[in-house]
Amino acid sequence: MSVPVPDIDLTSYLLDGISEDVPPQTKHLLTDPFLFSAEHSRSTHLSLIQFKHLVKCFAAGLRYAGMQPGDHAMLIAPNYIPAIVICLGVIAAGGVFCTSQPDFKVREYVDQLRRDEPRFLCVRRGASPEERVDGVGEN
Repeated sequence: MSVPVPDIDLTSYLLDGISEDVPPQTKHLLTDPFLFSAEHSRSTHLSLIQFKHLVKCFAAGLRYAGMQPGDHAMLIAPNYIPAIVICLGVIAAGGVFCTSQPDFKVREYVDQLRRDEPRFLCVRRGASPEERVDGVGEN
């Protein structure tokens, strides 16, 4: 038995069907909170429309910055809402998304940077070893 696999990239498959042109009775599905922060669920969230817009804007920004198909982009950050936006934005721009553990030591980041050779690096403030108290002074 074979299952047909659509010939479409991941972000198009996930986001292109999201349209603001929907009946009023279902509009809330696009504008209500869709992604929530586990730590700040009341104040940090995105609607489906906001999510789609941010992914497309991030992808456009990467392409404008020179991202070419197959370029690697690495994220150094904990799990938080922008991580999924960055991930899908990189994929939408034709790149390869790489992530790392936010509690890596400097040596582990260097190993991963050498291995993945990212052309783009995204770092959440406070996520790099130098900014973490437990990473200061470690090799």
